[in-house]
Amino acid sequence: MSLLSKLIAYKGPIKKLLKLVTYEGGEFKDPEGNAVTPVGTQGNTAGLRYAFSTTTTAADPTQGIIRLNNATQASATAMYIDNLDANGTDMSAFIDSWVAGSKLIIRANDNLDASTLIFTVGTVTNSTGYRTVVLSAGTGSSFANAEQIAIQYYVSGANGTNGTNGTNGTNGTNGTNGTDGVDGNTIVYGIVDPTTEGVDGDIYIKTVDSAPSVIYGPKAAGVWPAGVSVVGTNGTDGAQGYKAGLRMSFNSATALSDPGAGKFKVNSATLASMTSLMVDDVDLLSTDLQTLYASWAVGDLVSIKSADNTDSTTLTLRITGTPVDSIGYWSIPVEGVHGAVPTNAEVCAVQHTPGPGIDPGVQSVATFTSLPDATSLTGETYLVLDKLLHYTSDGTYWIPQNRKFLYDKKTSIVKYIAPAATFITLTPSTAAAGANTLLTSAGVHGLTGAVAVGAKVCVKTGNGTVAAESFHAITAIAVDTTGTTIQVGTPFASFGAGTVTLYVANEQVVLSTVDIHALTPTSSLEIFSSWEFTQSANAKWTYVLLESTEFSAVNTAAGTSDGVAIRTFVTNMGALDVQKGAVVASNANGTGTSSDVPASGTVDTSAATTLKFACKPAVANEYIAQNFCQTEMSA
Repeated sequence: MSLLSKLIAYKGPIKKLLKLVTYEGGEFKDPEGNAVTPVGTQGNTAGLRYAFSTTTTAADPTQGIIRLNNATQASATAMYIDNLDANGTDMSAFIDSWVAGSKLIIRANDNLDASTLIFTVGTVTNSTGYRTVVLSAGTGSSFANAEQIAIQYYVSGANGTNGTNGTNGTNGTNGTNGTDGVDGNTIVYGIVDPTTEGVDGDIYIKTVDSAPSVIYGPKAAGVWPAGVSVVGTNGTDGAQGYKAGLRMSFNSATALSDPGAGKFKVNSATLASMTSLMVDDVDLLSTDLQTLYASWAVGDLVSIKSADNTDSTTLTLRITGTPVDSIGYWSIPVEGVHGAVPTNAEVCAVQHTPGPGIDPGVQSVATFTSLPDATSLTGETYLVLDKLLHYTSDGTYWIPQNRKFLYDKKTSIVKYIAPAATFITLTPSTAAAGANTLLTSAGVHGLTGAVAVGAKVCVKTGNGTVAAESFHAITAIAVDTTGTTIQVGTPFASFGAGTVTLYVANEQVVLSTVDIHALTPTSSLEIFSSWEFTQSANAKWTYVLLESTEFSAVNTAAGTSDGVAIRTFVTNMGALDVQKGAVVASNANGTGTSSDVPASGTVDTSAATTLKFACKPAVANEYIAQNFCQTEMSA
């Protein structure tokens, strides 16, 4: 009998033991007789995709990472798991649904790695950015740092009710003994070629990497015949997979608008002129990406590559401002770094990379107020993303590493003008053009078109539609002879029909603010501001306040000056609520300093405060413009 015929004769035992393939009719078949071909590599293990961190600290492990609270991993009693998995998908709602008493299994994502941890789930706590899961009854092996894992959750159902016992059946009569069968043959295993193993009639399977590779037999006359490989020839290569990144197509239009479903665009085809990247809420697979866009920060890089593997075109952009959620799309301030735009309608892979300010191993938080308690983290360093600054705990306070830094900078802020005090209790109505708003009072406004058009008035009391402290640009002075109506550029539908009041001459108006985070007892603020105004001998006050305390009040009243530059200093004097202030104002003439500005202050800076820039024109029809402000902070 030939080797092939003998193999076919023994296919039953081989199928039963291996449950893999047989060689029949010149081809390999599965246990059901279906022809099989080589398959690709095993995919990812089922479950939530994360990476394992051997750090045991109770803190946010950052996106796509989990950690346990014990270096002996099977003895852990708590797991800290980030809300976002390795793919950036928010899993917090799913984790919150875990039920105490259910099972949690952590497996290696490497199919050759049998590492497994099994726990019983306790309570789940929202720890801001991550979840703390109480664990018990841990068993299993350990994982290495940064090892890719899959998390599987199994709900334990309630116990069912016991069924009723059945009646005992009667014993049957004993059957007669059958005759002895002939001895069967055996399938023998090994990892080397067979020599003396087995007896005549046996089959020998040589395994490689725990899988069958070569079959020998049957053994005859004490000799093993040559083996036959069960591994088929390699299959042909599959098509090239997608490049990593968001699947989106390019829209070559440059208008600041929604690029369309699954599309993106930039506001210029010239690299040096690019200032805005517009991306639709969803990609070509209709996946909502808004949570991802919201996490992008200043300094991050966005790389755009053609999905065609033969096309090397690449466009690299750097994010320069906070992404803005627009209607149906996101507008992201950028600057061009390298490359060129794709062709219109080209399918691309959009890749995001955190900026160079995020050092490996350094944890990050969105804002200064998101930092944990400094008293328990002596020597720890965090990156505050909204300022792109590193802070290190000294055991009491968070100290910026470079000690002094640019905290905030603004230009072309507000050109403000005040109407006369008689221009009160205003009634809004639709302008003749049907878009803008007319504001009419029983009293005259005292404004002229030559001075007031282009400047802004400020709402003091809103009407439920338009907000208090909001600014509105004057587009026209009404041509009626009474002088009781002005037109502002805000659409009437946005302004609302209810009566409002405006800030008028000789009232202090806040033009801009800067949010200041908690300071240390030795912190100081160095504040630069530049102002422009109508030349006159009338009082024109400019102010810098921390909360409600004035640390700068400059009045430019006399002479021909039409501007002033002011430097204001506010310094904590060894305590969080004791400050000294100083002011330096510079222009050709007409500058004076208010006598009631305190040389000291008592503002509590242990928590966030607000820095305010304000003004107060003494008469109507004289504008005051805040052109520039810059705040520097020292630890």
